[in-house]
Amino acid sequence: MRRFIRSSCLVVLFSMPVLSMPAWAEDVETDSKITAATVYNDRATLTRSAKVEIPAGAHNLVFTGLPLNMFTDSLRVEGSSVANVTFGALSHKRESFEDFVKPREKELNAQLEALRDQQNLLNAERHGFIMADQFLNSLGQQSATKYEKDRINDMKIEPETWAQAADVLMTKHAELQKKSQGIEVKTRELNKKIQKVQNDLRQLRTGQKQTYSVTIPFESDKPSTLNVELSYQISGVSWQPIYDARLDVKKKTLELVQYGSVW
Repeated sequence: MRRFIRSSCLVVLFSMPVLSMPAWAEDVETDSKITAATVYNDRATLTRSAKVEIPAGAHNLVFTGLPLNMFTDSLRVEGSSVANVTFGALSHKRESFEDFVKPREKELNAQLEALRDQQNLLNAERHGFIMADQFLNSLGQQSATKYEKDRINDMKIEPETWAQAADVLMTKHAELQKKSQGIEVKTRELNKKIQKVQNDLRQLRTGQKQTYSVTIPFESDKPSTLNVELSYQISGVSWQPIYDARLDVKKKTLELVQYGSVW
C-alpha cells in the first residue's frame, strides 16, 4: 500500500534513535482498531489505526491489549500529522489481564452489577407480596372456623362486619396479585437485559490472561491530530486455496473456480 505524506509532515519509523524523554512525559492512550490484514501461509500482518489528539512536547503513545501471539520483532509504526512529529524507538511489555481491562468491559460489568441490584430489589419486593398474601389467606381460612370466629370476636371484630372484612381481604388479595404480576413482568424484562449484557461480556472475553502493551515515544512541535498506524505479525493464522471444478456436459466446458479458505 503506497502512502502519500504531505510535505509539512514528518514521519519517522521506530528504528530511529531513541528520543530523550523527560520524566514528566505524558502517556497518551490510543483507541485503535484493526483496519487491514494480510494473511500468509503461517502468519498474518495486522494493522491497527488510531486518530489521536497529541500535545506539544515529548510524550509517549501507548497501545494496549495486543495479543500474546504477536511477534514483537515485527512491530512497526508510522503516522502523519500537520505538526512535525518524531517517533523514538518503541518498546513493549506484558501486562496481566487484571492490569488491562477494556473500557467496554468495565462499562458492561457496571451495567451488570446495577441490573443485579435491581433484580435483588424486585426479589425482595416480590417476597414481601408473597408473605402478605399468605397472611391474608391464613386470616381468611381461620375466620371460617368457630374457633377462629371466637378469636376474631376477641379481636373486637363484630359478626356483622365479617362480610365487610371478607370484602377487604378479597380486595387486598387482588391488589397483591396485581402487584405481584407487575413484579413478574419487570423481572422478565430485567432478566432479558442481564442475559444481553452477559452475552456481550462473553463476546469480549477471550480467556486470555495476559496482553502486550506497546509504548512509542514521540516529540511534537505543537498540539495536533496524529493519524498513526501500528502493524505487527501474529501466529496461528493461515490460508489455503480451494477449487471447484464445474463441468457442463452439454456445452463441453469446464469451469474452474478458485476460493480462499482463511483461518
